[in-house]
Order: sequence, then C-alpha cells, then structure tokens
Amino acid sequence: MSDNIVVICLLLVVGLVLIIKGGDYFVDGASWLAEVSGIPKFIVGATIVSVATTLPEIVVSLISVKSSPDMAIGNAVGSVVFNSGVIMAIALIAQPFIIKRKDYAFKGILLTVVMGLLVAFSLFGMESKTISLNTNGLFGYIGSAILLVLFIVFIVENVISAKKHASASQDEEKPVANKKSVTINLLKLILGTAAIGGGAILLRNNAEQLAIKLGLSKALIGVTILAIGTSLPELVTMIIAVKKGQASLSIGNIIGANTIDLAIILPLSVFIVGGSGLLVSGLHLFITMPVTLLIIAIGIIPTLIFKKFTRTQGVMMFAIYLAYFVFNIVYVLA
Repeated sequence: MSDNIVVICLLLVVGLVLIIKGGDYFVDGASWLAEVSGIPKFIVGATIVSVATTLPEIVVSLISVKSSPDMAIGNAVGSVVFNSGVIMAIALIAQPFIIKRKDYAFKGILLTVVMGLLVAFSLFGMESKTISLNTNGLFGYIGSAILLVLFIVFIVENVISAKKHASASQDEEKPVANKKSVTINLLKLILGTAAIGGGAILLRNNAEQLAIKLGLSKALIGVTILAIGTSLPELVTMIIAVKKGQASLSIGNIIGANTIDLAIILPLSVFIVGGSGLLVSGLHLFITMPVTLLIIAIGIIPTLIFKKFTRTQGVMMFAIYLAYFVFNIVYVLA
C-alpha cells in the first residue's frame, strides 16, 4: 500500500505542475493573440490575466464535480479560505500597510457579498432545519444566476478600473505577428490547454484514490490537498510581492482570485451537475463556508473602516484558519 500511496502522491504533484505550467502557457498565448488582434493591454490584463491565477481551481473543480461534488466544493471554497487565512494573513503579518479606500472598497465588498450569498443560498436549500454535520444544503440555480451576474460585474469593473490606470493605451504597439510568433503562441495555447486538462484529471483522480487509500472523506481532500495545491500560484505571487515590498499587489490579487473562485466555479458546477442543484455537505455548510466568510469579513471590513491592513488582522485570520484546519483533521480521525 505504501508504494501505491507514493505513486499516487507523485502523480498528484505531476498533475499540479501540469496545471500551473499549462496555465502560464495558456495565458501567454492568449494574451499575445489578443494584443495582436488590437485588443488594448488593459483589457487583456483585466480579463484574461485576472482569471489566470484561478485556472487550477476552475478546471479541477469542474472536472471533479460530476463524480465528486464534495471535492469540487472543497477545492473552490477551500482555496478561498486558504488564500485568505494563510496567504493574505501572512502577507499582512509580514507587511501591514495603509490603503486608499477607493482602491479596495468595491472589490472587497463584492467578495464579502458573494461569500455571504453563497452561505445564505446553501442554507436556504437545507434538507432539514437540523444543524448537524450530517445535514446537507443545496446551492441551486437562482443563487448561481446571481453569482454569475456578480462575476460579470466584477469583470466589467476590472476593465473600467484598468482603463483609468492605463497609460498611453492608444499608442501601444502591437506585438509582431510573423509566421514564427504565430506558430509559437498557437502552440502555447494548444499545449497549455492540453496540460491544464491532463493535469486536472491527474490531480482529481489521484486525490480521489488517496482519499480511498487513507480512508479520508473527499470533502477533506478537497479543502486540503486540492485547495492548497491549486492555490500555489497565489502563494508564489504573495512571496514575490512581499519580497519586493509590494504586499498590496498580492492582496489585490487574492481578493480578485477569491471572487472569481466563488462567483464562477460553483455556479458553473450547478449547471454541470444539473438536477436540483449542487449538494453541499454539512461539513462545508456549517464549518468551511462560515469560517471562510468570517475570515473574509475580518480581512475586509476593518480595513474599509480604518483605511489600513493591520498585523492584528493577519494574526486573527491565520489563527482561525489554523483552528479550522485542526478541526478538520480531528473530525476525520474521530
């Protein structure tokens, strides 16, 4: 069994690497083709690139949702709680900073509203009024439609905001489009897409096998291995940004990535699953989702009131995540 587990873990890593590198190639190719076609760079950055860091979560969840809804939900929401409770928290502990409220107000409030609506709609679809980890919730089509509308609002605001900050966008030079550059970037698109798809299948299948081998729930695998693994792009971005004294860039990236994770993955999952909607396990309904909302609220609300991100916020967010992580382990082993 130990040999099998080693192979499974190695395949998990291979799948993760394929997804991350595939995402890089896909974004490079797509951005180049968009710019060649005359689309301004600020629009490319606000749309293609803003979605890029969430590609691992999107692909893994959408591939997983048919056979393992718990893994799909755990990956999407688990990525948000990890992004906020670990990556964002560490960035704040390392480098607290003062903000301009207008730079964070819209995106911060939108993220909080999206998470709040996800919790509310899932609770509204509870199969009974009993609060228990054995009670399931249901996230359906109405909630999905509202979150998709908010996703569109997020992208539109990104474009408007990027346009305001774009410098000399009318004078931008297009990339050179010759036979060699077209071939290279088309190959990047094709290889990137293939790597993302293949990596996601490897990650999903082997995460499922690991859960079976170790006797763990798919919900736990979703919020730990998958969620942490697919959040690595955000983690790398944070480390680089903090080293350069630019923690604000990392925080902005995390808030945007979290909004996309919640507003696009779960609604699309509902339409893929069909039927009455996406079944939400009691563990996610009463533990993961409320904890995620609490961490987001601690990270956003005081900041908008006092116009600064503080080390205290980071410590509180990390402590809550740590308690949540320990709870999951104890719950599984009990």
